[in-house]
Amino acid sequence: MTDTLILRCSTGGRPVLVMGAVPDAEYWLGALTLRTTLFRGWDAAATVPGVAPMERPRDASSLDEAVAGSVLVIILDEQAPELASVIRAARAANVPIWVPGRPEAGTAEPVLPEKRRPARQTADHPEQTVSATRAAGGTATGFVSLVGAGPGAPDLLTLRGLRTLQRADVVIHDRLVAASLLAHVPPDAERIFVGKRRSNHAVPQEQINQLLLDRAREGKHVVRLKGGDPFIFGRGGEEIEHLMEAGVPFQVVPGVTAASGCAAYAGIPLTHRDHAQSCVFATGHRREGELDLDFDGLVRDGRTLVFYMGLHSLQDLCHGLIKHGMRADMPAALVQQGTTVAQRVVTAPLSALPETVAQSGIRAPTLLIIGEVVGLRDRLAWFEGTREPMAWAENPDR
Repeated sequence: MTDTLILRCSTGGRPVLVMGAVPDAEYWLGALTLRTTLFRGWDAAATVPGVAPMERPRDASSLDEAVAGSVLVIILDEQAPELASVIRAARAANVPIWVPGRPEAGTAEPVLPEKRRPARQTADHPEQTVSATRAAGGTATGFVSLVGAGPGAPDLLTLRGLRTLQRADVVIHDRLVAASLLAHVPPDAERIFVGKRRSNHAVPQEQINQLLLDRAREGKHVVRLKGGDPFIFGRGGEEIEHLMEAGVPFQVVPGVTAASGCAAYAGIPLTHRDHAQSCVFATGHRREGELDLDFDGLVRDGRTLVFYMGLHSLQDLCHGLIKHGMRADMPAALVQQGTTVAQRVVTAPLSALPETVAQSGIRAPTLLIIGEVVGLRDRLAWFEGTREPMAWAENPDR
């Protein structure tokens, strides 16, 4: 049976029944805080920090009794096998039900009091927030979700990423995010643009880190919406380090990274039994004017190389690889704004790629792919952009 948690709170002596699949129920309860939420016909307790579990139901009949004796049933796991039977028992006992992931399945309808709105559920799996609070030993009032928006095409956002975006109080977003994704943000949520261009950062990273903390400390669900995947050249690790140090709970929602998304849309498999048994992701971004790359370690037979942010270092990248032993005629491709209507793909032998790209007029963002697998594009290419401009999430004030 799904772990079923009964919370003691000031609701006339009747408990709130919370169902959720959590591996560490005792600790989750200790970290849980219920914020004020108003429902039709029921006023919740304002705050219930550190609530303790009552005896858990052991079988279906005792679960029915627990449902009937509750003031409200909250089902965090909409896939729970007991969902249907709990809903039947609650309706028979006239007990309101709230299923945050499937509001239509419940009977408790959140309402918006004057000048207030109900707190949104901040995580599909609340146990994921425990590690941050436990590690820092702190107490946080808000919650941060780092969400990967994918490589560009808006429908490559994951289902969890979409649900998280729809429950945001604040969205702090990058430039390389499809503008249409912002239509899923609640209309009363705050939007903050922190997009970066090469050598032109709208908001320095230190200020972004502080923004996440400030908004979370206001008790809000903050969504940090990042292009691609937060943990692959997205500085997500730096941001959650600051959250952990401050004791702010968080979750990370992975996204489709540019390497896999752009390569797939370009018809280039990153691995192939006959051509590449490994794949390496690297950055072509310069640090203090120099490429900090182990060219000797990168050049290996049967390997695909993928360089993020490599357009402005393309000449040095190609020259460095050839100098350290890579064949001058190794197939290579530069993908512009992959997965989007603006996608363009330029292919050439490694030694000729910089000149070919210079003549093509390709613009950032781009992804560089080098390896025998690029030669498969002639047969496997399936998607071509329309050369229309891509609508990225630029600063709405511009």
